[in-house]
Amino acid sequence: MARFKAAAQPGRTHDCLYDPNFHVATEKDHRTAVMRANHGKITIVPHHPNMFSEIPTRYPGQTLKLGRAEPVPAHVPRDWPDAMHHYRDKVETFKKHNYAPHIPVPPKEFEAVQPNGKDGYRYFHRPVIPYLQALKPTAVLFQAATEPSNVGAAMMAGPYAQPRTRTVAVQTDYRDSEAQTDPWSPEHRFLPGTEPEELLLHHLTFKNRGLPAGIDAVELVERSRMKRAWEKTLPDADDGSKLEKRRAMMEAQEAETWAYREKKIEQIQEARMAALKRGLEEKEERNRATDVRKMARRWKQQKKEKMKKVKSIQHHHRIGLRQLEGKHSNPENELKRRDIVTDYDDPGSKVFVPLTRGGVFADCVSDQDRISSRFLSTYRGILQLESELPTFLTEPQIHAPPRPSDMKGSKAARQRKYAKDLQTAFNAIHEPRTSAPAGSMRLLEKIEKPKIRPPTPTVSAADEDEAELEQCIVDIQTLMRGLGRQSMMAQEVEDARVLIDEVKIANALQRDKAPLVNGQHEQS
Repeated sequence: MARFKAAAQPGRTHDCLYDPNFHVATEKDHRTAVMRANHGKITIVPHHPNMFSEIPTRYPGQTLKLGRAEPVPAHVPRDWPDAMHHYRDKVETFKKHNYAPHIPVPPKEFEAVQPNGKDGYRYFHRPVIPYLQALKPTAVLFQAATEPSNVGAAMMAGPYAQPRTRTVAVQTDYRDSEAQTDPWSPEHRFLPGTEPEELLLHHLTFKNRGLPAGIDAVELVERSRMKRAWEKTLPDADDGSKLEKRRAMMEAQEAETWAYREKKIEQIQEARMAALKRGLEEKEERNRATDVRKMARRWKQQKKEKMKKVKSIQHHHRIGLRQLEGKHSNPENELKRRDIVTDYDDPGSKVFVPLTRGGVFADCVSDQDRISSRFLSTYRGILQLESELPTFLTEPQIHAPPRPSDMKGSKAARQRKYAKDLQTAFNAIHEPRTSAPAGSMRLLEKIEKPKIRPPTPTVSAADEDEAELEQCIVDIQTLMRGLGRQSMMAQEVEDARVLIDEVKIANALQRDKAPLVNGQHEQS
C-alpha cells in the first residue's frame, strides 16, 4: 500500500519580521531567519584582465558580489520579539527549582487589545458569574466601565429580550495558523494586601502545553501548598535562639526535596527504559516480519526458477526422445524423398492427421454442423423440396443486357456533339456587343512579364599581399596533406611488411620454377 506524504506549505520570506505568530526556539534561530530574509542579490562581477583565463584558482575571470540593498525598510525592528518572554520563563524556572524568592520576576506584558477591531471575536461570549458581589473574591474579573445606553437597556427588556449567551459565526481573512489561537481569558486584578492561590497556576497555559493539567501538575500544586505551609512554620531568621531549629528544618526539607527529585529521576528513567524496551521489541518484530517476507519472496523465486528448470529439462527430454525415435526408424541414415501421395493416403501420416504439439488440433466436434433432414437423405424428400422451390431457382433464365445508345463512337453521340458545337457558335455570333463593360477591351490579354533577376553578386578585388599570403597558406596545407598521406602509406607498408615479404618470396619461387616447367613442356 503506497503512502503519500502531504506537502508542507512553504513559509513566506519575511514572516520573521512581520508575522506576529512566527515563533522560533532561540534568538540564534531568529537571527538566522532574518539573515536569510534580508540577503542581497548575488551578482557576477567580471575581472577584465583575466576575462578569458583558464586558471580559475590563480587568475579568476569573475567574482561573486553580495548586494547591500535590503528589501525591508530600516524602521522595521530586527530584534527577537520573544526575548522578554524567554527571559521571564528562565527566571521563573530558576526561582521555582532553586528556592530563590528574593529574585524579582519581570512583569508580564500584554499587547494592546482592540475589542472593536481585530480582537472583536474574543468578546462575542462573556463569562456568566452569578453572586459575584456576595462571594467577595480576592480575584475579580476586569469589567468594562461603560454602561449600556438607555435605548439598549430598553431593547433588552420587555418582549425584545435576548438570551444571555449566543453563538456567533465569523469568517475572517486570516490564515489557519492565526485562527488557531490560544484560549483567551480576561485580565484580572486582586485586592491590595492579598495574594490569591490561583495566581500560582499562571504558568499552566496552553502555549507551554501545561493545559489541560495532568497528574504531574496536580502533584506539583500539592507540593507547592505543602511548601507554603512549611514556610509558615519555619522560625524567623532574626531569632538567634531558633537558628539551629531553622537549620535542621531546612536541611530536612532539602533532604526531602532531593529524595523527591531522585524519585522523579528514577521514574523518568524507568519510563525511558520501558519506552526503549518497547521500541526494541517493536524493532525486532519489524525485523522479524521483514525477514519472513524476504524468506517467502526468496522461496517463491527459487520455486519459480525450479519449475522453469524442470519444464526446460522435460522439453529437452521430449526432443531427445523424438530424435532417438527418428534415428531408430532410419538406422542407416538414408535420404528419402517425400512421397506426397503416400502422405495423403496413409492415415497415420502427419499430413492426414496433424500432431497436436505442432499447433494443429483435431476437430473433435466436426459433426455439430451436420444437417440431418429427410429432404436431403431420401429421394422423395429431394423431389418434394424441388417442387416447393420457386421457378427462378429451378429454371434460371439469362437475358443479354441491352446495348447502351450513348456508347463512344455511336451515331447518336456524334449527332449530339455536332448539335452542341453549332449551338455554341450560334450563341457566339448573336451575342450583343454591349455586354462588355464600358472602357474595357474584349480582346485584351494579359502578357506575363519575365521576372527581374536579382543583381549578380560581385567580389571586391583582393590585395596582392593578401592573395600571396593566402596562396602560401594553401601551398603549405597541400604540402602538409601530402606529407601526411606519405607517412600514412609508409605506416601501412610497415604494418603489412610480413605480407609483402611473403608475396615477394612466392613470386621469386614462381620465377625460379618457370624455366623448369618450360623445359619439361619442351621435353614432352
